[in-house]
Amino acid sequence: MTALNPAPPGVMLAKQLAQPGRRKKPGWVELPDPTGYWMSEKMDGVRAYWDGVELVSRQGNVFAAPKWFTECFPKQPLDGELWMGRGTFNQTSGIVRREKPHKGWRYLVYFVFDAPTHGGPFEERRQYLERLIAKADCQYLRHVPSLEVQSKSHLDAAVAEIVRRGGEGVMIVRPGSHYTPSRTASILKVKKFADDEATVVEHVPGKGRHRGRMGALLVEDSEGRRFKVGTGFSDAERDAAAELYPPGTLITFQFFERTPTGKPREPRFMRVRAEEPGRASNMPAAIAEDLCRQGQPGGSIAHWKIPGCDQPQHPCPPRNANRLRRRLLR
Repeated sequence: MTALNPAPPGVMLAKQLAQPGRRKKPGWVELPDPTGYWMSEKMDGVRAYWDGVELVSRQGNVFAAPKWFTECFPKQPLDGELWMGRGTFNQTSGIVRREKPHKGWRYLVYFVFDAPTHGGPFEERRQYLERLIAKADCQYLRHVPSLEVQSKSHLDAAVAEIVRRGGEGVMIVRPGSHYTPSRTASILKVKKFADDEATVVEHVPGKGRHRGRMGALLVEDSEGRRFKVGTGFSDAERDAAAELYPPGTLITFQFFERTPTGKPREPRFMRVRAEEPGRASNMPAAIAEDLCRQGQPGGSIAHWKIPGCDQPQHPCPPRNANRLRRRLLR
């Protein structure tokens, strides 16, 4: 990733759909009947804005994408996700945050879900993107498919199936809505689990099988509540916790619900917050290789039973890139 772009792009950000039986947080949106909304899988990748020339992060950092990756992208602005597959956020982040172009990008695909400057309602933007991307005929460019929600049970079934397959959930877009470069209720995240962010305070030593390595992270959320996050880590991550999660690191965790005092129940580590300086992109090569072999929590290349870790230029490269790509694009 190169220097900061002087004008970070304004992108559309989703709000969280409140779930029945779960304590509602400020800003969460209630939607009794989602019928008519458009749903698509929530991809756990790295958000990227294509300005017609470069891929730029939400904060304005220019991704060092190789020219061969973007050479056939259209000149029109696009909003999407750099994605490698379910449960591969750490590997994806490690690829895109390097400062120079490299061969690891060949395992990524830019999945586009919106056209920021089109001006029309979502249905028109959806059709426009289908035509635009089909015409571009790019190996590394795809349109995120979306389906119209038929009922609440239809939406619930879709979320359950995606979670079962190792995904996070779905995004739903209000019919007729326009692209708004801000956080808006026109687009909602629908997930089985909620997530939040917290700052690492210290490491809690492990016990039993984890004796001699990190057992949990003691973290503090934005409200000053302290609690432990002890699941969601591989053995390799626990061994390298001092390098990967030093005090002050901002992490994202998922949880089922909150207690009456506001603490999360069953918090589980997901990732270091995207664009936290000097984290995922600086993962030591030996650690990245170990993570690849073990597989990430919730699914990874190893989870798909695709062998890898034999090419040093990429944190988790499969031996057969075409086989991986076919699985991603099914």
